[in-house]
Amino acid sequence: MVELMVVVVIIAIGAALAAPSLSSWLAKQKLNSSARTLASHLQQARMASVEGNENVRVSFDPNNEWYIAIANTQGIIVPKTFMPAGIDIVNITFTNNSTGFNSRGIALNSGSVDIQYNKAPLADRTRTITLSPGGSISVN
Repeated sequence: MVELMVVVVIIAIGAALAAPSLSSWLAKQKLNSSARTLASHLQQARMASVEGNENVRVSFDPNNEWYIAIANTQGIIVPKTFMPAGIDIVNITFTNNSTGFNSRGIALNSGSVDIQYNKAPLADRTRTITLSPGGSISVN
C-alpha cells in the first residue's frame, strides 16, 4: 500500500511539473495555427485573382480583429474572418490596412501583419505574416 502511495505522489509531482510547459505549448500552437490560417487565406485570395483574371483586395480591421478578401467580379473570396479569442492583430504595414493581388498574382501592396497571443511564451508571442512584392507569403 505504501508503494502505491509513493507511485501516486511521484506521478502527481510529474504532472504538476509538466502542466506549465503543456499550457505554453498549447498557446504557441494556437498562435501558429492562426498565423497559418491567415497565410492560407492570403494564398486563397492570390489564387482567386489569377483564376478570375482580376484584382482581389484583402482588407484588415485591426480594431475589431478581422479581415476579408473581395474580388471585383467574383465577390467575396474569403468571408469576414475574426481572429480567435486572445489573438490580436498588433501591427499592419499595408497602406490603409489593405493589400491584395492583381490578375497575375502580384501583390498590390507588399507588407506584413503581426499577430500576437499574450498567453504564449514571451519569446514566441508574435507571428509575422509577410507578403512580398512578387506575391509570395511567408510566416515568421
